[in-house]
Amino acid sequence: MLVLVTGANGLLGANTVAVLAGMGIPVRGFLRDTKRYPLAPMPGVKLVEGDITYADSVLQAMQGCTHVIHTAALTRQDEFAEEYYRVNVEGTRHVAEAARQCGVQRVVWVSTANTIGFGTKQQPGHEDKAMNDVFLQSPYAYSKWLAEQWVIRYAADLDYVIVNPTFMLGPYDVQPGSGKVIQMVRNKRIVWYPPGGKNFVHVQDVAHALVAAMQRGVRGERYLASNENLTYREFFAKVARHSTARHQLVPAPGWLIELAGKVGDLLRSFGIRSALSSANAQILCVRNFYTNAKSIQDLNLSYRSTDYAIHDAVAWWKEQELGFS
Repeated sequence: MLVLVTGANGLLGANTVAVLAGMGIPVRGFLRDTKRYPLAPMPGVKLVEGDITYADSVLQAMQGCTHVIHTAALTRQDEFAEEYYRVNVEGTRHVAEAARQCGVQRVVWVSTANTIGFGTKQQPGHEDKAMNDVFLQSPYAYSKWLAEQWVIRYAADLDYVIVNPTFMLGPYDVQPGSGKVIQMVRNKRIVWYPPGGKNFVHVQDVAHALVAAMQRGVRGERYLASNENLTYREFFAKVARHSTARHQLVPAPGWLIELAGKVGDLLRSFGIRSALSSANAQILCVRNFYTNAKSIQDLNLSYRSTDYAIHDAVAWWKEQELGFS
């Protein structure tokens, strides 16, 4: 067995490499720049540089691999739709075509929970629910939905499983990516929180979900890798408890968030990158909650608390001396 992990330097990719290596499974990590790889050398792990947007690069990296876990994606919220499509949709197509040529036994596609309909805490979203309109307006989420649809329609000949993670937190978040929200809360005395909420999950649990999906997932199925459904106030309060400073949590009215989104739209219309947009503003105002029942039952997974994930993220940043006290 030899597993190709795309996006090996990302939050999820690095944790997936670590889980596989810890199980003694040989890994080939595919990434654009080995200098940005956050892990120490591990037995059975080899790194190759390449770019998911170039078909030849993907094909060369996949030679001799039996399995593929495709974590590489563009997730930043300030990109334009064309770039999301180039990386998330075209990159998926390149992986599928290379997998066909290389005779790969199974591909695990990493999507997002946003392509699945959300629900409430009492009736959370599950794998059979259709994507909500609010996320169809998000260029990132829409690109992941397009990638899923492409796999379902044009890659049915491949043995594949799709894993849909929620908001991931934990170690090896070099950028940081999702961890920016932790840094934001810890670095401010007054913290404004939006009225919405989302599901949070430890990134290492998602990495275990990917490996479990590779080993025993049902072909063609989707699995939510998710854990705690929290309002933003509940989540920010948890982050604040992991800080030595005192923080005051203040509700941000929905109209103010929507106004900020319109400002972001204006900036984008002039070609200026902005994480603000009307779509993202709407998302901050909804509570997109999910269940992990299917992954627990079918993949025999267990999940750690959000407090544990926050602790691990902060502890790793402190070890790397990335400005945390």
